[in-house]
Amino acid sequence: MATQGQVITYKDETLMRCDCDMFGCNKNVRPWLHGNPTSHWRSKACRWLRRRPGRSGSRSSTPLSATLMNILGVARENSVDGLDPEGLFLCILGHEAAGIVESVGEGVTEVQSGDHVIPYYQAECRECKFCKSGKTNLCGKIRAATGVGIMMNDRKSRFSVNGKPIYHFMGTSTFSQYTVVHDVSVAKIDPKAPLDKVCLLGCGVPTGLGAVWNTAKVEPGSNVAVFGLGTVGLAVRF
Repeated sequence: MATQGQVITYKDETLMRCDCDMFGCNKNVRPWLHGNPTSHWRSKACRWLRRRPGRSGSRSSTPLSATLMNILGVARENSVDGLDPEGLFLCILGHEAAGIVESVGEGVTEVQSGDHVIPYYQAECRECKFCKSGKTNLCGKIRAATGVGIMMNDRKSRFSVNGKPIYHFMGTSTFSQYTVVHDVSVAKIDPKAPLDKVCLLGCGVPTGLGAVWNTAKVEPGSNVAVFGLGTVGLAVRF
């Protein structure tokens, strides 16, 4: 791709920090490194946020492309120690999306430019003791990096605003036109699948289905009570 190995600058409206919101910013996206696909997203998240004038800045990110992204609350089952380390600001939020790979870093073999993919924040390195145990999908190696908003290989962010680093969120940061993710954090999908629907497979739908199939092990004919019919509850229901 024309952008491979280059810094990408673009305008976005979804950059947030703890003491204020920053909208209408020109951001810079650093090129990928080993193991990082780049992806291009077409986010509509900015329409959900209220514009606050007078905020400006520049940001850095790398690429997957999607037409719609939703954000859900962080669930307790996503934590190893009962605490959620996500919370460094500035950060780019969002963890559900579907998109098209813009470019890939050296050593990435499972996806290539043009592939349609779904990012998933609960990735597995397949090397740490947690991944090898066969008892959990809570990867300690990945969470040690994504939990504090950085990448595994060099423990740095790929985003910046006005020359200052801003952090990744849950290893995905999907509320952005461009983002950078680890190669183990995307799953290739059928290019015929509608991106504005399969984006929900990144978290909400498998969380509900997994609770039914893998945890509760609900059998045909069982009676099940579902409290709340959001994305997760509807996935349990259907």
